[in-house]
Amino acid sequence: MARRVDHSHEELREMILEAAQNLVEVDGYPSLSMRKIGSSIGYSPGTIYNIFANLDDLVLQLNARTLDEMYVSLVKTKSNNSVEVNFDLLLCGYLEFVDANRNLWRALFDHRPSIENDLPDWYNARVEKLLNLIDDTLKPYFNGEDPTKLRKFSATLWAGLHGIISLTDSNKLDVISDADPLELCRLLVRNFLVGLNSSKYEEG
Repeated sequence: MARRVDHSHEELREMILEAAQNLVEVDGYPSLSMRKIGSSIGYSPGTIYNIFANLDDLVLQLNARTLDEMYVSLVKTKSNNSVEVNFDLLLCGYLEFVDANRNLWRALFDHRPSIENDLPDWYNARVEKLLNLIDDTLKPYFNGEDPTKLRKFSATLWAGLHGIISLTDSNKLDVISDADPLELCRLLVRNFLVGLNSSKYEEG
C-alpha cells in the first residue's frame, strides 16, 4: 500500500478521479465506492477522504469532468450553416458523446446527493456553458430579444430531447414508439424550430 506522502495533493486528486472514471466506465456508477477507488490506486479509503469530503463530493467532481469533456466535444460542431443544420450537428454530436460515454453520462443524472444542497457555482458554470451552445444555435430566431426567453426555450428543447434519449437508454422507448430514436429527436427539433420560425410561440 502506497504511503500518503508518495504523491502530492493534486497528484492524488487526479489519480482518484481517473480511477473513479475508469470504474464508472467499466462497471457503471452504482458500483463506485471509496474502497474500490482506494484499492485501484494503492491507497486506503481514509486517504481519499483527505482529498474529497465524501463520495458525493467525488462524484460531483467526476461529473464536472464529464461536462467539460462533453463541451469540448460539442463545441466542435459549431458552424456557419443554417439553424436547422447547426442544431442537427449539435444533436448528432450529443448522441455520439452519449454512445461513447454511456456510463459517465448516466452518472450525470443517476447521482443523487445524500444531502440536498444547491449545486456549487463551479458546477453550474459548466452546465451554463453547455446550455449556451443551444442558446447560440437558436439565437437567430430571437432577434436580440430577452435572453431569459431564449434560455427558457433552449431548456425546453433540451428537456424534450433528454426524455427521448433517456427512454431509449432505459429500453422503454419501444413502449410508445418503434421509430428510430434519432428520427424522433430530429422530428422534435424540426417541429420546434418551425414553431419558433413562425413567430407564434408562447412562453406559457
